[in-house]
Amino acid sequence: MSSANKKYILLIEDDVLLSRALQIKAQKEGVTIKPLLDGKEALEFIKDNAEPKPSLVLLDLMLPHVSGFEILETLRKTRDWEKIPVIVLSNLGQAMDIEKIKAMKVDAYLVKTDVKLEELIKRISGYLK
Repeated sequence: MSSANKKYILLIEDDVLLSRALQIKAQKEGVTIKPLLDGKEALEFIKDNAEPKPSLVLLDLMLPHVSGFEILETLRKTRDWEKIPVIVLSNLGQAMDIEKIKAMKVDAYLVKTDVKLEELIKRISGYLK
């Protein structure tokens, strides 16, 4: 990802199998995914102000070390990251969690068990155009 105009998706997901499956499917569609496996790693990546910025952040809420809620808060307060689209991909499907997340200005909230990989790849590839 050395080129400043290289588009990619930042995937913050601790489920290694899901992360790898998404990377493989995305790669077949010409979509690059940078995976991060825990909240602490994600915060460091954001605070290091990585260049280039991702075109989209795909974020799980239940992560080791730092929650997805905290990461989203940091994204929304960090210069040059605050306007990057965020899709939350989580197993939390309760109305209270969904309301809390939507109030934090996410672009979509998807429950993992309700979405197929193919649908997800189509949806996220739209953000790269």
